Amino acid sequence: MLWDKKNQKIVNNESSEIIRIFNTEFNDLIPADKAKIDIYPKELREEIDSANEWVYNAINSWSFRCSLAFEALTCWLYRRRLQGWFCEQHRSI
Repeated sequence: MLWDKKNQKIVNNESSEIIRIFNTEFNDLIPADKAKIDIYPKELREEIDSANEWVYNAINSWSFRCSLAFEALTCWLYRRRLQGWFCEQHRSI
């Protein structure tokens, strides 16, 4: 999360966007040798964006959805584990 201390608010909470912001927006505040570092090079942007899209869709959004539905997910997992336990008990008879 990128936090604005002066205005006491969130500026951005999307990690790939924050990386792009840090790539250029603060270069005038850091030493020139560090400002030259390009962490979002043009030749890799398509690959970086593709990886970010996959991470967002495959991991981030699902973990967010699960956190919103934690109680429902917990109940579902409990039922699945309980079903598995009963299946194992049935096999051992």
